Amino acid sequence: MDAHAGQIGKEYAMAMLTRGVQAPARQAARGGFQPSLEALENRWVPVFIDNGLAPDSVGYFGIDVGDGGNGISSSVTAQGNTTLITEGQWIFDYFQYVDVGSDGNAVTLQSTTVTTPAFLDTDGSVVSQGTFAGANGDINWEARTSIAPNGDTVFTEVTFTSASALGDLQVISYLDEDVGGVSDDILAPSGTAGASNFQAFTLDNPERVGFSQGGIYSDGTQQVNANYDGWAADSFSNLRSDITGGGTTYTIDGNINTTNLPPFDDPDLGTVYGPADITTAFAWSVDETANTATVTTFLRLLSTDPSQDVDSITLEPDFQQRCTDQTATITATVLDFAGDPVFGATVDFTITGANPQTVSLTTNIFGQAVLNYTGTNPGFDVITATSGNADATAIVEWIEDPIVSSLSGQVFIDFNNDGIRQPGEPGLADTPITISGNTFICPFETVVTSTDENGNFTVNLPAGVYNITIQQPAAYIPGQTIVGTAGGTMVNTSTIVDISLPAFTDGVNYNFGFLGLRPEFVSKRFFFASTTNDIIPGNITLPEQTASVDLTGADPTATVSTQFLGYTETRTAPPVNASTPVDDAGTTNITTTETTTDTSTTTERRRRLGENEVDEVWAEYEEDEDSEIDDVAELLP
Repeated sequence: MDAHAGQIGKEYAMAMLTRGVQAPARQAARGGFQPSLEALENRWVPVFIDNGLAPDSVGYFGIDVGDGGNGISSSVTAQGNTTLITEGQWIFDYFQYVDVGSDGNAVTLQSTTVTTPAFLDTDGSVVSQGTFAGANGDINWEARTSIAPNGDTVFTEVTFTSASALGDLQVISYLDEDVGGVSDDILAPSGTAGASNFQAFTLDNPERVGFSQGGIYSDGTQQVNANYDGWAADSFSNLRSDITGGGTTYTIDGNINTTNLPPFDDPDLGTVYGPADITTAFAWSVDETANTATVTTFLRLLSTDPSQDVDSITLEPDFQQRCTDQTATITATVLDFAGDPVFGATVDFTITGANPQTVSLTTNIFGQAVLNYTGTNPGFDVITATSGNADATAIVEWIEDPIVSSLSGQVFIDFNNDGIRQPGEPGLADTPITISGNTFICPFETVVTSTDENGNFTVNLPAGVYNITIQQPAAYIPGQTIVGTAGGTMVNTSTIVDISLPAFTDGVNYNFGFLGLRPEFVSKRFFFASTTNDIIPGNITLPEQTASVDLTGADPTATVSTQFLGYTETRTAPPVNASTPVDDAGTTNITTTETTTDTSTTTERRRRLGENEVDEVWAEYEEDEDSEIDDVAELLP
């Protein structure tokens, strides 16, 4: 039959369907007659499935599915540009072909040996099974077709198995749809060729409704041991004749016969082809060495003008590295079929991996939705953005600097001013230490710590370039500042900068020495008095005093022992004019020893003297100009 005769037959068939002559199986499903097998074309009974919407609501989609996932009729409701189309019959042919040898003469799965005719499975899908002769022996197939509740897409998954290698085998999904007239369709490729969002739209040119065809293009659960070859388009019935005859070529960008389908620029859809009686086909080649393979195709209803819908979505950047606890920014741009931004579109972001979460955003007037999120765990995140039927992915790698190095040093009284701490040189406790700088990978947060009770400090760090700054004790005279083993530059007595610390390195001996007390902090009162922390500012070691008062003699005396920075000084004060013993009520650290003899009683009291009591004990002694303790500085070298 030539193309012209086929076109006449096709127009007659479509006219009959338009007048209400529906597929017998669907009539039976709706309570009509149940025909005998002999009354049906190809002698198979299709199973009708739909998406569960009311038949008169826009988006309703039902399809008759036969053996091998083939479909010959549909029932759809769509809102065209001028007309509400109810229960429209738009599918003329939707066939799944197999081409053993990938050299043409393909046959539909329906025309192979069907071992299990189409039936409605418990999960709501239509299943059929069969077998055919492959390059290396018999190949078994199972076709499973389904549509989700309220969905707009019919998926057909075909699985092939064989006791031996499958050999050279091509799987072809072919679509011929007609909305209204059969010769006024246009072809509008959508999405990125070869990407998961690619589809081929076949639309009625006046009404701009129809179907899109596509499939799964990369290995996963729905494509196994198969490779996507590409797609082709031509006018009826040339493409079908090529498939069942000498074969044709499929390319990722699409092998479009532009002689029969001339391109033109549509203001809403961009570059389109036609108008004509459009047919399309998508092809996959199975792994010749495998003994099982799966290919999945789909048919999607376009119940409204898709030029007003989302055509594509992109993510920028598609890969980035960020440090943990920082913010990653990903911009989704949503465009319609004319390449214009879509305002108010919902973009659903799904993040899987180290930091899983979901976020929904709305595009601005530039068609953009900006995702900002923080990763707290190191590792990889895969971000999938979906808007309408378009999707895109991006990857974020979250990294962190390993803490494998350290800086350490000391803050101490350096009696001999050599910058090296020696036995007997006390440390200054609780001196604030600040470590600032930058690591080699991630931003560094300044560390603030302090010296321990012995004047030592150690900070564990990642590799980087650092600065050490101490808060100088106000009461002490700065001495030498020593740059440690990891290098650096001394800026002043409290700061060392530009310490380049490699990985797995401990920089030690960053030392800050002090000579002793500043003159303004030296006095007898300080020397002998309070041990409270609010007397002298800065981090200082205060003197300890112990007094022993002898009350037994005619002239009571007081002996005071002072310990300060490792030195001990003991002085006996002149007699104290006191007629009564020092009152010990409310005092602490008192040791009382009483020895009774025939002639005398000795009482000894030791205590930490308070400020007023020290003044009392030393009142007369301070008047002695020859006193050897004129100030505390005499105790220092």
